[in-house]
Amino acid sequence: MGYHRDGEHFNLTPFETEMRRRIWWQILLQDASFTGMDQMAFPRTFDTKQPQNFNDVDIFPGSTRPIKPRDRPTEMGLILIITSCDGIRDGFKASWCRRSDLDE
Repeated sequence: MGYHRDGEHFNLTPFETEMRRRIWWQILLQDASFTGMDQMAFPRTFDTKQPQNFNDVDIFPGSTRPIKPRDRPTEMGLILIITSCDGIRDGFKASWCRRSDLDE
C-alpha cells in the first residue's frame, strides 16, 4: 500500500494524495491509541506529510487542482493539533535517546 510514502512521489490526484495522508496519520494515531504505547513508526521511517487544513466537502474524487488549506478551524483541526503535538514529543524523545546513548 505504501502509505508511509507521501502521495506527491507518485502520479496521484490531489484527492488521492490527501486521502493517503489522512489514512496514514489515522493509522499512526490509532496505533498509539489502541496499544496504549508510543507509535511504532518513527518519523525517519516515513515521509507522508500531515493532512491539510480543509473540510472533507472541499475535496472530491475528481479534484485535479490542489486545494488551498484554510486559515480558520476545520474538521481536520483536532487531528492536526494532535499530530503536531506528537511531532514535538517525538523530537524530545529522539533528543533524549541520543543523549542516553552517549551516557552509556
